[in-house]
Amino acid sequence: MKATAPISTKKRSPDSQVKQDGMRRKIFEATLNICLREGWEAVSMRRIAQVIDAAAPLIYQYFLNKEALRAELTKTGFRRLLFSMRSVPNPALPPERQYLAMWLAYWDFAKENQPLYQLMLGVALDTNSVESYPEEINPVLRLVSTFTGNQPADRYIDEDSIIRNAYAAWAFIHGLVTLRITRNPLTEKEYLLIITEHIGLISGTGVLTDNRDPATPAYQHIN
Repeated sequence: MKATAPISTKKRSPDSQVKQDGMRRKIFEATLNICLREGWEAVSMRRIAQVIDAAAPLIYQYFLNKEALRAELTKTGFRRLLFSMRSVPNPALPPERQYLAMWLAYWDFAKENQPLYQLMLGVALDTNSVESYPEEINPVLRLVSTFTGNQPADRYIDEDSIIRNAYAAWAFIHGLVTLRITRNPLTEKEYLLIITEHIGLISGTGVLTDNRDPATPAYQHIN
């Protein structure tokens, strides 16, 4: 029987670890840039190697395959999306306007990072990212739920309804994003009007106007 080499238990030196972490980040950033500029289909180990000026086999030392890179991009995308949604609501505004600002930030993220968004949510891809990444999805749902559960005192809403409303709002916005990506039959102003009307209805406050310049990030116009 052929002997196998023992697994090394030797600790890496701090300098070696820093170099490895730096190379991993370099590979990741190259992958992200290719995805954002050219789409996920353009990503390959050979293409990444060209960008970072390295041999393709080197990449396999850090990422097992293209799917491992995809998983890393997806997780990072959800973290960035969550950060965008958390950052924009002004606590001094009424909850329904904070809610609107949050979803407009979502819209802007999807628009500005379209290839990454498609990767995250499985738009036009043979995958179900929502089921594959619960640790990344759940914080977004919790954030949305804090607003769908914020109803007038005279209107009782149970926990199950809060979650259903959160999913309903997310499904609505994601549907609009998908429509924009695949067909794009409306103007930017029309999309934004639909969003503000929907959020106003779901929050129980009626239609909220959003007469903004479509070229400006949505959340900057909530006041």
